[in-house]
Parts: sequence; structure tokens; C-alpha cells
Amino acid sequence: MHPRTILCATDFTPTGEAALREAIGLARRFDARVHVVRVATLQPQATTLDPSHASSAALQLGQRQEVAQADLDRLLGSIDAPDVEIDGEVRVGEAVPGILGAAEDSGADLIVLGTRGRTGLQRFLSANTAEKIVRHADVPVLAVPAPNQ
Repeated sequence: MHPRTILCATDFTPTGEAALREAIGLARRFDARVHVVRVATLQPQATTLDPSHASSAALQLGQRQEVAQADLDRLLGSIDAPDVEIDGEVRVGEAVPGILGAAEDSGADLIVLGTRGRTGLQRFLSANTAEKIVRHADVPVLAVPAPNQ
């Protein structure tokens, strides 16, 4: 398998950084490009019929997306890999459909993401995100263990 487009999901943690380093290394090896995605999620809000709550939730969503975009821009700007084509995007919503949708839309033929936990693959990203990605992805998934702390 020689990937042409590698999707790397990040959450801006050391685990996400380890996954990005791995994705960049693979991109160099296979002359591929890296597409970085950050899925900004919101905590569930109590439902209400009060319209002021709906506008507050929309404002919070917009702020969350702006912060995620600024963080992604900083991350992409800090990468020293002039020999690798790297771009990125922020999606808003749930992590699993966001990552899978970004993989499909970018034409990724490999997904790279970080794992957390004491023994790497036994515990995946929060709420088993990586496990769900592995189960539902149409392309191979590389789970990168968290760096030693």
C-alpha cells in the first residue's frame, strides 16, 4: 500500500502531535500529502424553548469553531516540513462522523490518529473514537500510541 493522501486527526494534545509526526514521516516515505482535521465538538446543552438559549448556543458554536481554527492555523504554521504538502480543516460536530467525512472528502487512503491509555491500543481516544474509526473506515487506520509521559 502506498498512500497518496493521509488524513491525520488531531486534538492538539501530545498524542495528536505524535500522530501528526507519524503522518508526516509516512508522507515523506510515500510522497503523499497530509490533510489534518480537527473536529470541534460541543458539550450537550439542556434543551429549552427559550430562543435566547438557541442564540447563545449558536454563539458558543461559532466561538468554538474560531478557536479551533486559530489553533489549527498555529499548528500548521509551526510544522517544519517543506518537502510535504500539508493542509487542514476544522469541522464541527461529533468526532467519528467528522473524521470519517473528512477522510472521504479529502480522498484519504490512510487515516492516522493517536491513541491514549496505559497500553496503547487497549484504550482509544476519548469515548472509543479510534475504535469506532477503525470499525467504520473504508481505508486503513494507523493508531499511534501516546508518547511516554
